Amino acid sequence: MRNQNNLQKLNRNTVLARGKIVEVNDQDSMPYLNLFIRNGAGRKHTFLKCYFNREKFQLKKGMTISISAHIENINTKNSYEIIIDTIQEEQTELAVFFNKKPNFGFAYPNHFAKMFVFGKVIDKHLKPNSNWIEMIIKDNCENRVKVQYSTKMRVNETNFEIGDYVYLSALPISIQKTIHEEMFIFENYILEDIVVEQK
Repeated sequence: MRNQNNLQKLNRNTVLARGKIVEVNDQDSMPYLNLFIRNGAGRKHTFLKCYFNREKFQLKKGMTISISAHIENINTKNSYEIIIDTIQEEQTELAVFFNKKPNFGFAYPNHFAKMFVFGKVIDKHLKPNSNWIEMIIKDNCENRVKVQYSTKMRVNETNFEIGDYVYLSALPISIQKTIHEEMFIFENYILEDIVVEQK
């Protein structure tokens, strides 16, 4: 997962993920796919809605892919979409070892999803009646990303304030909600690691 190109991209946030495409909608003006990410250790599985360029990528349901993407704000500063920059079709372990077609067998590399951001902390507050802290980071491309963490998590031991520049990684977690009998999927980003830039 260590990629020198991503390490050099301090200007904008980066989302790296590997999973299976469970839906492709390339008919809309903004084509998108839903990426299913199988999580282990008893965590609920994650579904990421990602937008892509139909001229650049030919995708179909059932493909297992790895993506590099970024989050862009839309309409409001606190609403955003995941925009895919690159896609690589994954191969099963058997296909790699025996030099066969990508779908030879069924054991693909493990699914994962992670977001990396370098930016300025512009908001940090305790959510009402909870032990969860929300913070908003603005990257160098002016995109705002909201992450959260519990006061019981190790990241809470890192001292940082509004105005500090931080490097962080976060895990996307999806939550399904039904509103007026329609199912919606929301993504939350759970802070996993953080380092404050030394002044």
